[in-house]
Amino acid sequence: MKIAVVTPGILPVPPLKGGAVETLVETLISENEKHADFDIDLFSVYADGIEACAEPYRRTRFHFIKISPAGNLLIRICNKMLITLHIDRRLDLYMKKLRRYVRGRKIDRNHYDAIIVENSYQVISGR
Repeated sequence: MKIAVVTPGILPVPPLKGGAVETLVETLISENEKHADFDIDLFSVYADGIEACAEPYRRTRFHFIKISPAGNLLIRICNKMLITLHIDRRLDLYMKKLRRYVRGRKIDRNHYDAIIVENSYQVISGR
């Protein structure tokens, strides 16, 4: 069974910087290492040193999405302004880059038996 796991994009997986959702996803891929039940593609935000943390996982293909610190800061400032102005909309640079990454590699939902979206309503709602 081929599965795509899309992480929220706030912290990387493996959880180099912590995070409850990220630790949960790591538990899933760690168990898959033991039992080899699934073929997993994991989409996560990039962080320095993450490739070394991902090396032990042989049954998971990692796809890291890079976001510049300046871009991340700009998005946070814009989102604070949107909240202040009571506009029910949030900008998400990670999801935008993720969509571009997936389109560029011509990956579609039919490529997977299941797609797991962890803790991110923006993917489902299109916001």
